[in-house]
Amino acid sequence: MKKVIALTLASTALFASNTFADANVKIMPISTSVSVQEVSTALTDSLLQKYDVIIRNNKITSDQEYNNTNYYTKKITTSDIVIPDEVKQKAKKIYFLVEEGSPMYYAKAVAMEADIAIDAVEKEYNYKVVKFTPGKTEYTFNTADLVKDFKDEYKNVTISLVAEFSEGEKLYLANSAYVNLGNKESILETLKSKKDESQSYFGYYDVSSLETYLEKLSEKMSRNDYKKILQNADSQLKSLIGNNSQEKKKILESITKESDFEWNVDKYALNTETNSLLSNVASATRQQLQKLRSYDLIDSVFNK
Repeated sequence: MKKVIALTLASTALFASNTFADANVKIMPISTSVSVQEVSTALTDSLLQKYDVIIRNNKITSDQEYNNTNYYTKKITTSDIVIPDEVKQKAKKIYFLVEEGSPMYYAKAVAMEADIAIDAVEKEYNYKVVKFTPGKTEYTFNTADLVKDFKDEYKNVTISLVAEFSEGEKLYLANSAYVNLGNKESILETLKSKKDESQSYFGYYDVSSLETYLEKLSEKMSRNDYKKILQNADSQLKSLIGNNSQEKKKILESITKESDFEWNVDKYALNTETNSLLSNVASATRQQLQKLRSYDLIDSVFNK
């Protein structure tokens, strides 16, 4: 017997109407637990078989170019969406289902593997319902609306076009779009790369060459004096790296709207290049200290 996933959603809140602004799509968050139930699939199976080719050619796509360079809004595009008249007539509602992560697909996989009705996903998710508008090819969302407790961290959402029938039966009318929500730093990295397509050579330092340079500095001093200089340098470098990290934090915190990213690209580029330089010099310094430790150990063993 086939098993399908039915989402136990708050009945009235889930299907609350949502209006669309020309720029941003407003969507309603809904907290609910997810359960796997056995339901009749005769209708959806029949429709899926009948309109399989049409459904497979319906496309929902994450606009990667837009999403990789915009933080506060995200966009999906639709291409040649065709919904058969029979589906329109029989469906109670046709909408985009927005899910944080991919809980439904995880639940389906578990249920199919186990071939039993189980509660595959117990934690609470934010589900949102977005009205599908025939003929509309672009949907722009406020990022904060897409996930629960929006913070500056990596997340992803799954957006699916769904026709819902009676008794909770659902027919997925297109491929699902996966929208990655990067943090502010990832947006700045993308903008930095676009601005400097050749990638600045200041981002790379040869640690081995830095070590050779340090060794040349040590040629006219004793090992103990060299060790003291390295230890002092290591302490200063730790402090400089910490200060540079605090500066990056200030840059990120200063970004409160989309236009702030462009204004901070150069600052961010300088900060990351400085961090790379400091980290590599610190690495070369510690490598030298490690060598001196090994030399001291060898001397203690062979000079007994």
